Amino acid sequence: MNITLEYLKPEDLPQYKALIDEAFGNSRSLDEYNKRYDPNHSAYKILVAKDEAQLIGTITIYMIDLFTFDFQPTLEIYNVVVAKEYRGTNTASLMFDFMKDFAHEHGYQSASVTCLTEATRAHRFYEKMGFEKLDRERFLLRI
Repeated sequence: MNITLEYLKPEDLPQYKALIDEAFGNSRSLDEYNKRYDPNHSAYKILVAKDEAQLIGTITIYMIDLFTFDFQPTLEIYNVVVAKEYRGTNTASLMFDFMKDFAHEHGYQSASVTCLTEATRAHRFYEKMGFEKLDRERFLLRI
């Protein structure tokens, strides 16, 4: 196994969509991914882990540069996925270490991740990576 990390390339979108679908169910169409994904977008980076040419993990890093509260600028972490057959191989840890290095290099003060309440295995992993569970409620408005 030879795991490498890089930013998502447009040609990797079919593998990316398959990985997201495996983890979260059916997502947007591949056409939508092709229309919407911009590898040069300034607000987010999509990091992927590969074993040779096979995409095996991903993490989306959103950059919030507002200076409203003490904890900003901050990163919001989404779509953390490691392919089932690669779980337990340190892939997620490598991606989070990359994210932490990215944060330090670019002056981000914190990072947060949203996780389903019942995903207790993920909770333990995030705590192992240094995240603290907060006593906060998250609300969503669908528009």
